[in-house]
Amino acid sequence: MKIKSIALVLCAIMLFSLSACSDKPSASIKAGTYTAKEKGYGGEVSAAVTVDSTGKITDLKIEGAGETAEVGGKAIPKITEAILKDQTVLVDVVTGATVTSKAALAAVTAAIKSSGVDTESMKAPKKTGADSEKTTEVVIVGCGASGMTAALAAAEKGAKVIVVEQTSSYGGTALMGAEGFFAVGSEQQKKAGDTTTTDDMYDWFMEYNHEKSYSPLTRSWLEMTSGTVDWLAGYGNPATLMENTQLAHEDQIQTYHKFDDKVAGFKNMYDNMLKMGVEVIFDTKVTDLILDSNGKAVGIIGTKNDGGKLKVNSAAVILSSGGFAANPEMLEENVGLSIGEYSLMTAGSTGEGIKMAQSAGAGSYALNIAAYHGAMLPEGNSFAFSPIMMTAAPIWVDNSGARFANEEIVYDFALWGNAAFNAGGSYWAIIDSASAKKFAEEGCPYTHSFMKTILVATALDKSVFPSVVRAPEDIAADPKFVENLDNLANKADWIVKADTIEELAAKMNVPVERLKATIEQYNKAVESKDDSMFNKDSKYLDYSIVEGPFYALSPKVLCEGSLGGISANEKLQAVKDDWTVIPGLYASGNNVGMIYDNSYPVMEGVTLSFALNSGRIAGYSAAEEVLAK
Repeated sequence: MKIKSIALVLCAIMLFSLSACSDKPSASIKAGTYTAKEKGYGGEVSAAVTVDSTGKITDLKIEGAGETAEVGGKAIPKITEAILKDQTVLVDVVTGATVTSKAALAAVTAAIKSSGVDTESMKAPKKTGADSEKTTEVVIVGCGASGMTAALAAAEKGAKVIVVEQTSSYGGTALMGAEGFFAVGSEQQKKAGDTTTTDDMYDWFMEYNHEKSYSPLTRSWLEMTSGTVDWLAGYGNPATLMENTQLAHEDQIQTYHKFDDKVAGFKNMYDNMLKMGVEVIFDTKVTDLILDSNGKAVGIIGTKNDGGKLKVNSAAVILSSGGFAANPEMLEENVGLSIGEYSLMTAGSTGEGIKMAQSAGAGSYALNIAAYHGAMLPEGNSFAFSPIMMTAAPIWVDNSGARFANEEIVYDFALWGNAAFNAGGSYWAIIDSASAKKFAEEGCPYTHSFMKTILVATALDKSVFPSVVRAPEDIAADPKFVENLDNLANKADWIVKADTIEELAAKMNVPVERLKATIEQYNKAVESKDDSMFNKDSKYLDYSIVEGPFYALSPKVLCEGSLGGISANEKLQAVKDDWTVIPGLYASGNNVGMIYDNSYPVMEGVTLSFALNSGRIAGYSAAEEVLAK
């Protein structure tokens, strides 16, 4: 899976509509087929639009071979159908595939403008969908990883289940970047001779989190993980115990279970949900919780993409909608940085679940923390300069011109992201021309931070505890490295080039003397192979900043998900600040904020593990409550 900077935010693209087109030919409109391309999530999205002399779209083909099949691939046919049906490009972005949707709409817009259609006078069609009402025993808001496991668990117990999903597809963020999840005590670990116990991991997490995670829920989650590996396999989503995927974690306890084929696996889970009688309703944004006179959750109200309202009456509600990392306003308000466009979460994670729980009186926990996952350059250009910019080779400085971290933490995504966040959300990675030429001609004797992840993610060996996959010790030469730098330098605010340090500081907008002092100190560390400031390993002290021109690139922190959420007990029942239970209301996944301290733990696969297992716990708990009455 390519990692891109992405803006996963629900919105309508206010471009234009063809509903005002006349049936009469217009001299300004030239009939024909027009094409255009825009950058999508995984590559170019192209549009071929055929219009007649009145401006009517008679044919439309949108293609995006590089888009993810289960997300962007499903969005393109829906957008095509909507444009042809309503004769407008003012159609809603397909939630969960925002980048692909925007690219498709922009490409169609650019193509049709070439025909001479007056886009300024167009009007949008009005949505007039019918309202509907349903009744069930358990309604689940969200069909991501935790919503799916909640649905399967509740259905297992015999409860009638309806799942309402904001986006057009199931799986959520689990189908985006995650390759596997954490578990302890699985049968695969036992067969491999691993003796790590739930008690061991409980002690580890409680110590790591400084006793700030809620102990009963932490214990409940960890105890559930041991059986979840086989449980998922039983629903067609097997996972294999693999070594840890990050270079910094090679010597950690091996707890990472990689999906054998997550796309097929989550489809199998979805198919099993349907076989078990679960009803799934897509493209519906739930914003309201129904409470009875006693404060019990008895249903939800949402709005369908066609404008109609959906009301679901139920005996229990599970909020599994994925936190708020796709809501820039909530991120800025709670976390403190404008990092929404660098969020890796799907567009359904807009915070409605947390807001609904709070409206029912639920307490909240640590809404100011998030999972940071390294840093990236805009428009996916990290890989244009990969792998050098993802190594410990460049010096990192903050926006005051000071070095702020040991650059080796590039090999631990959580620590790298935390450092970038503490630097203000972005920083500068600086190299000189001598280093750039070496990278182009000779390569670099370091591995890049994602190499280990890529090797493990693409490993074909399904045996338990395969031989350790060591990342290459060096990086091959990249003849176009300097050319790529020069082509973009000073054309964007995230990459600058200057002949002198003084000029570089001015273009970076940092204090000149502070930057000069920082570089002077770093050059001494390289020369002496002794970093007295941050103890960077001498094997990474090879590249001084001496020879101009100089290059500075500014990555921005990536947000992998919000970690703070509502308060919940070990059964995933939503609770108030005084710990009284809100009857009928449950939550799971990133809607719950009770197992973290102030950052993502340096243990791989934790958030997906909590999503999968908290969903199971919530599903079982809700079904047991409903069926006991």
